[in-house]
Amino acid sequence: MQEILSKQKIGLRIRGLRIENALSQEFIAKTMGLSRSNYSQIELGNQFPSYEVLVKIAIFYNKTYDWIIHGEDFAIKTSKIDKLKMDKLISTDFQNALKGTDADKISLVKNSDYYDYVCSAKIQKYIDQLSTIEIPIGKRGKKDNQPLFRAFEVIDNGMSGVLQNEDIIICENITKVSDLKFNDIYVLITQEDIIIRRVVKCLEDNKILICKADNMSYPIRIIHLDKLQEIWHIRGIFSTKFTGIVEKIEHQLEKFEKSITDLKKEVQQIKKKRSKL
Repeated sequence: MQEILSKQKIGLRIRGLRIENALSQEFIAKTMGLSRSNYSQIELGNQFPSYEVLVKIAIFYNKTYDWIIHGEDFAIKTSKIDKLKMDKLISTDFQNALKGTDADKISLVKNSDYYDYVCSAKIQKYIDQLSTIEIPIGKRGKKDNQPLFRAFEVIDNGMSGVLQNEDIIICENITKVSDLKFNDIYVLITQEDIIIRRVVKCLEDNKILICKADNMSYPIRIIHLDKLQEIWHIRGIFSTKFTGIVEKIEHQLEKFEKSITDLKKEVQQIKKKRSKL
C-alpha cells in the first residue's frame, strides 16, 4: 500500500537538495516562479508544492518526480513506469495537406508571421502565401513520403549559445511524440504561441512535455499535448551572426595579407639599396 504523502518529508527532501547544491532559497524560488515566502513554506513542510513546481524541482536537480514525492526506495521500484510509451499523432491532416510539395523549397515563418501562423498553421492557403527559401536538403524516401520541412526565424534568446535572434532554423515535422529525442531542440506550435526549447521529458500520465531553455533565466515550460498544434525538430541552422563574424575575419585576413605584401616590398627595397652600396 502506498504511503500517505507527508508534507514534512517532501519539504525535507527539497531542502536537502538545495543545501547539497549550495543554493539560496531566493534563487530557487525565483527559478521556480514562486515568492520566497511561498517556497519557504514548502521546505518547512507547511504546504504541498503544486504539481508543476514538483516537476520543475525534479528537472532542476536531475531527480525523478517519484523521488521528490516518495523518496529513494519508492523511486527505484517505480523507475520502469517512467518509460515513454506514447504514440499520439499530431497534425496528421496538416502533414497530408502538403504532400507533393517541392522538398527543396521551404516555407519560411518570419518573426512578423508568428501570431498569424499560430492562428492559421493548418490553413493551406495561408501556408502557400508565406515567404520561401530554397535549401538543398536532398531527396529522402519515396516522393509521396517526403519529410515535411519548414524554416523559422528565431525570435528570442532562450537558446542563446546555440541560436541567436534572426537566425534561420530548418526543421523537420514530427508527427509522433514517440519520435521525440530528449534534450534536442524543437519548435513547438501551441494554440497560443511559438516556443523554441529543448524537450527534456514527457510525462505519460498527465500527457505533458517538459521543456527548458539553455538560458537559465528563462523558466521551465510545461506544455500539455492537447494544446499542441505542431512539433518541429531542428535539423539545420543558418546563423546571420556567424556570417557577420566570418565577414569580419575575412576583412582582417585581407588587411593582414596586405601588410605582409607591403613588408615584402620594403624588404626588397632595402636589399636593392644595400646591393648598390
